[in-house]
Amino acid sequence: MKHFYLLLFLITISACSLAQFGTQEITLLQRDTNKTFSAQWLEKDQSIKLELNGKAFSGTPVHVDESNLFGFKSKYGSLKSTGTIDGLLLTYYKVILKSEDNLGVRCDLTMSYKGGGSGICLDETSHVYDLLISKQLSVNGKIGN
Repeated sequence: MKHFYLLLFLITISACSLAQFGTQEITLLQRDTNKTFSAQWLEKDQSIKLELNGKAFSGTPVHVDESNLFGFKSKYGSLKSTGTIDGLLLTYYKVILKSEDNLGVRCDLTMSYKGGGSGICLDETSHVYDLLISKQLSVNGKIGN
């Protein structure tokens, strides 16, 4: 029973991880050009803001279970979970980032309860982006781990 409460506690921490920390910095790497882009996951409105090739994109991530992702990991690479307790406490999100001229970027994201995460995105021209979500978090204007 003690292990059940510990697991429940860790799941709760995982689900609330973004709400406690502020802004998480995101780096995207375009696979075919190795060009990098930056984005932010903003706690205040639970949205992701991305500047990609001169266009501003934004969207709200949706918490899903692993089976409801877009399926990019099977096509483009792995967001692999592990058989350890860490693997059980991963949280999954998918997001559609939209520009003002209705172009879109779709992303599958995996977050760790320890902070940080990774993902795979696909834009409207079928460019694939690897994505890293930093553990470096901004809290009230201060940077910390």
